[in-house]
Amino acid sequence: MTPQATESILKRAKQVALLALDCDGVLTDGRLYYANSQDGASGDSIFGLSFNSQDGQAIKMLMQSGVEVAVISGRRSEALDRRTKELGIAHVYSKVEHKGPVLRDLMHTLKLEAHQIAAMGDDIPDLALFRAAGLSLAPADAHPLVREQADLVTQAGGGRGCVREAAQLIMTAQDSFNSIVESFTRR
Repeated sequence: MTPQATESILKRAKQVALLALDCDGVLTDGRLYYANSQDGASGDSIFGLSFNSQDGQAIKMLMQSGVEVAVISGRRSEALDRRTKELGIAHVYSKVEHKGPVLRDLMHTLKLEAHQIAAMGDDIPDLALFRAAGLSLAPADAHPLVREQADLVTQAGGGRGCVREAAQLIMTAQDSFNSIVESFTRR
């Protein structure tokens, strides 16, 4: 857990029922890998993204603890589709230009209120997620304006463990982290 986790942040994290995540710059380091076509011209599709395995494990643990996870991304990629399917994330929204309305619609569907939402983003379009959520989180390498508006900035950067920090913060605040860890050691 980050040292910035004040009592106020822990109190808000205790109420979280949904963690909404951006993809590029949060679940990944923000780099996009493009492949060249056979004739040497640049390809027009993304070849691959790099995801952090510890972030993925933390997402699984968070969902095991009863907290829903959503990914709301401005782009669509097969890599994101594969990774979210692998992790069992049911709420995945790609090619979203305006993220706030998508999060508010999901909140309505899940019958949640703003104070039950944590959102993590790294760039300007993600500020709409912050405005819809009761707890806003940013990776260490997020855009300066995003870090300034976040309730908490993680020590880790995007694709380098920031989601793990966020998930562990929520589980610790909800007193579920130790029991989730124990469930893995009993197996």
